[in-house]
Amino acid sequence: MADRLGYKADGAGLLRGVTTHLFVVDLASGEPAQVTEGDFHAGEPSWSPDGTRLAFVADMEPDRDLDFGGAVYVVPAEGGTPERLTDPELICEGAWWLGGRLLIAGLKGKIVGHVRLYTLDPAGDGGVAEVETGLDRNVMTGYPGYPGATPALLGDELMFCVRDRGCSHLYLAPGRRLVPEEVSVSGASVAAGRIAYVAADPRTAGEVYVLAPDGGEPRRLTGHALAGVEPYTPVRRMFTAPDGTEVEGFVLRDENATTPGPLLLDVHGGPHNAWAPVLDGFHLYHHALAARGWTVLALNPRGSDGYGEAFYTAAVGAWGLADTQDFLAAIDDLVADGVADPDRLAVTGYSYGGYMTCWLTGATDRFKAAIAGGPVTDLTVSAGTSDLGLLIKVHETPGDLAAQSPTTRVGEVTAPTLLLHGENDDRCPVGQSELWFAALRERRVPVRLVRYPGASHLFILNGRPSHRYDYNERIIAWLEQWVSGSPS
Repeated sequence: MADRLGYKADGAGLLRGVTTHLFVVDLASGEPAQVTEGDFHAGEPSWSPDGTRLAFVADMEPDRDLDFGGAVYVVPAEGGTPERLTDPELICEGAWWLGGRLLIAGLKGKIVGHVRLYTLDPAGDGGVAEVETGLDRNVMTGYPGYPGATPALLGDELMFCVRDRGCSHLYLAPGRRLVPEEVSVSGASVAAGRIAYVAADPRTAGEVYVLAPDGGEPRRLTGHALAGVEPYTPVRRMFTAPDGTEVEGFVLRDENATTPGPLLLDVHGGPHNAWAPVLDGFHLYHHALAARGWTVLALNPRGSDGYGEAFYTAAVGAWGLADTQDFLAAIDDLVADGVADPDRLAVTGYSYGGYMTCWLTGATDRFKAAIAGGPVTDLTVSAGTSDLGLLIKVHETPGDLAAQSPTTRVGEVTAPTLLLHGENDDRCPVGQSELWFAALRERRVPVRLVRYPGASHLFILNGRPSHRYDYNERIIAWLEQWVSGSPS
């Protein structure tokens, strides 16, 4: 039974009225005591400096399933009625007591845009003051697939994480970068005047480092790089779209290659995620293909994070319409430079990348093969079946949903297409792949649908190892089968 939206969540399935709340455990007895209760979800708590209160983010509005929001509340540690501290203009995502102030991450007056940092106005009227960072960048507090770090105090200075040109970097306010440029941070902690953080770089998918912020090189504490294995290094490259917009991408290929070869365009998800020039442990088929003579293009088109808020929001209401030119222009450049063979082009992507895979194969017949992972193919259907359907409909794709749906172009698709989808995907339900599969099969376009049992939308990041391995292997096999002239 459901009376409003938000009755399911990807990775959890049907919520059946179950809500998340705060508990405090007495260390002496080990007994938990519930602090909050009610028909709402309480976010991660943060202790007040005196240990008497907990701050957390929640949306308690009656129509919270229709009017997206989130406010900061405080509640006594022994329980009681939560007190709201922020006004409705600020959509809060996280709150932390740091020293004597309450730091908040959120978006002011909008749903889609950069997350920024704020401090609560001491007047207690719900107002906030933005923390000056000097950066037109998105604050990254860290989610699966979106690397970042929780803000912390380093002495009297505020440490935080932002996305910059694909990488998540640690900064001290107001805008001093602490880590090398070609790393991406996915966790950080401060103690004894030092910073410990986890970061990927072009050679490893994640190592632990310790840094003294007064200068010097970070000291690496772990060594997970595989002995005798030298990953291919992504090379940054700028491309110019027909309307003059510059977009950045990363080209992965054998540096000894001298002739045009097969090219795989890989489209990231989000659409507000971004590729980074570091070793990606989830897309190892990039390196396997490079070893077989392929070039992989990981492009950050309009809508990608790390290039300013105007770029971040450039595809809002124009999925497929705004970014198609970015992809095709980049491919044209690589063909003109003798890197890519125009007769051996393929495209893949997951989530929004799966959406763009279907969209691009309906927009052009240049691709000889396609692999769409967890795609959206019909936005009109997704609006009512995805756990974030209303968010996508109202704030990401306002206007004509059909005009932004790949299904309107499915009659033009000729590329043999592999569809890879989690059976329990509530973000982009498996029916989206079923629609595309049926439409292509009816037109006798070679197509295959693979469904992963029990898998949620994020299974390629945190699902069964066997599923993640299979996902990589199927991509390689499909490309080898359908892209003519590629190495066997």
